[in-house]
Amino acid sequence: RSHYDEAALRLCQASDLNPAAPEPYTFMGKSEMAAPNPLPCVEPKLARFAELEPQNPLANYFYAMAIWKVHSADQQSMQQVESLLTKAVTLDVKCAGAYLQLGILHYSQRDFEKAIGFYTKAIEANPELADSYYRLAVAYDRTGEHEKARQEFQLHDDIKKRQAAAVERQRKEVKQFLVRSEEHTSELQS
Repeated sequence: RSHYDEAALRLCQASDLNPAAPEPYTFMGKSEMAAPNPLPCVEPKLARFAELEPQNPLANYFYAMAIWKVHSADQQSMQQVESLLTKAVTLDVKCAGAYLQLGILHYSQRDFEKAIGFYTKAIEANPELADSYYRLAVAYDRTGEHEKARQEFQLHDDIKKRQAAAVERQRKEVKQFLVRSEEHTSELQS
């Protein structure tokens, strides 16, 4: 329900209860990425996670994203972001989100060839990460490879349609479950 600040506070408190448990940090990292603004207390907690779990690709990835959100104008911070994202993909070649973010970072620096390479790696790591296809298409378009761009835009659209259809199926299944559950409850009460 978009109560990001309140959720972040609870997750930060949970991480303090057992600093070695990765679950609060994982939820914190995902919340930070979804929130429209930086969340209070999250960046230092994710820094602790990366310090406690330096070999955990998600610890490095989430910490990088928190730094980026708060310090995107600072060149030194952006070098730290790139270093953390690179570490994440070194630790786990299937860390598609980190590849995607490395592509975005290099695209923002107008290094389109490197961006294309990272977007391609993101797709290899997770072929269902639709944003990778879209950003790859934009990068191809920018470099004048318009046919490749068109193909990637089409792949992006196809994945988005499949994902939307899957969500709709899940919604229908939940509705059917709730209706059956209500009917069953009514039968039991009768």
